[in-house]
Amino acid sequence: MSATLLGNQRVRTVTIVPETPTGYAEAWEFDCVVNMSESNPGQAYRHPLQNGQEGITDGTRLEPPEFSVDGIVTDTPVRYLLPKSHQGAAALYEQIKAMRARQIPLTVITSWAGTMRSRWPEVISGSHGAKDGASIGITINFVRVRIARLQLIASQVDSDVLLLGSQSVSISQPVAG
Repeated sequence: MSATLLGNQRVRTVTIVPETPTGYAEAWEFDCVVNMSESNPGQAYRHPLQNGQEGITDGTRLEPPEFSVDGIVTDTPVRYLLPKSHQGAAALYEQIKAMRARQIPLTVITSWAGTMRSRWPEVISGSHGAKDGASIGITINFVRVRIARLQLIASQVDSDVLLLGSQSVSISQPVAG
């Protein structure tokens, strides 16, 4: 990945791409990234199992890695020459909330941590102060997820099931009398 420099500082960017067929059409990025952080949480269990003579056993559990970004989106970012080519801060904020509501996994591309696939915005918060003008501060905490979607598919009934008539089996016992 190439580093883009602004003066002597590396420019920090975060781009969010939904993992859908039209993902790149719905992709957006922060106009200014204030802070990025990555964490790899886990939990250690102290003496969770004590079974007879086996002794005391400790254990660990790894939690999904988390990535958090704090940035700003504006109505008139510098990188767009024409104001009509940008949706606006409020529309981008609503778009990320809609992606979360649709439970679509996202790909997060950052200048610091690289490309992170299958992320879900666990926490989204926005702030807009009186001095902020046409900008919204957005903080998003992404967690890694594996989403499985279940779907019912009609199966073809085979000839054995049709001959038997039913798949249920009943067992009757004589009643002592």
